[in-house]
Amino acid sequence: MILSLYGLGFVGVIINKSALRKKVKEYAPFILLFVVRSAIWIYLHYGERMPLRLTHSVYFAETLILFAYLWKLKSKDMKQILSVFVIVILCLINLKPGINQITTEISRRETINPEYLALQEYCRSHQESYYLLDIYSVVNYTEKVFESDKTLIKNYDYMGGWGCKSPLYYDKLKTFQMDTMLQGMTEKENVFMIAKADADLEWLKNYLRDMGYQTEIILQDRIQYQQQIVFHIYQVKEIGNE
Repeated sequence: MILSLYGLGFVGVIINKSALRKKVKEYAPFILLFVVRSAIWIYLHYGERMPLRLTHSVYFAETLILFAYLWKLKSKDMKQILSVFVIVILCLINLKPGINQITTEISRRETINPEYLALQEYCRSHQESYYLLDIYSVVNYTEKVFESDKTLIKNYDYMGGWGCKSPLYYDKLKTFQMDTMLQGMTEKENVFMIAKADADLEWLKNYLRDMGYQTEIILQDRIQYQQQIVFHIYQVKEIGNE
């Protein structure tokens, strides 16, 4: 839906005849938009990761700017007014599939989210321990931001993702007497890792080996939801250290 709106806005600017008769100086906002959006897209492609929450946000911002530019070029020419009117109608038509997609996504997340709630409850019931969550095991779950008005130092954190290493992260390290996440994982007896039951941990083994650690990853516990094992609790131990 966002991509369609962006395309319509872009076409609207291009076909607007009054815009084509303007001096180059008056194209400055449009040229600036092209330069900035190109830089953003180059960065996203270079990172080889373009989740919808990023790409759609960029499209949406571009769309608003393009339509604002169209509004600025408003004219009394009936053909131009009609073209803008048609674009608006097409935008409204494109809303329905987007709304359906959002509704489906909300329903899907509501279905799977109890698994994540079970994980949180497990962590709450083991306050003496600290848990490191494999980000790819929990990336599809959601957590409501405003469900509580309290800022709590929870006994778990994410191994990666946009929320990793927030200011609260360092408060957690201090609370659980750790210098770094890696040091806690390899040296502390009360630090564990949580991953999906079917998650492949080969990446963690390779990372620890590259960092100079000889370790073994031991399964310590399981988290169930509706009598199915959803998450595994692991402890990382250096080989030769007891």
